[in-house]
Amino acid sequence: MKTRVREMRLAAGLTQQQLADRVHVSARTIISIEREQYNPSLMLAYR
Repeated sequence: MKTRVREMRLAAGLTQQQLADRVHVSARTIISIEREQYNPSLMLAYR
């Protein structure tokens, strides 16, 4: 499933680290989600 995380993050003017801080995960997790190397849990997807 293709995510829109990067597209939405950029539209909001956030860096990967800023988004990670807001949803309480590591920047590495955000990078992995954007590269489709990690499927977030449903709980994380709602954040």
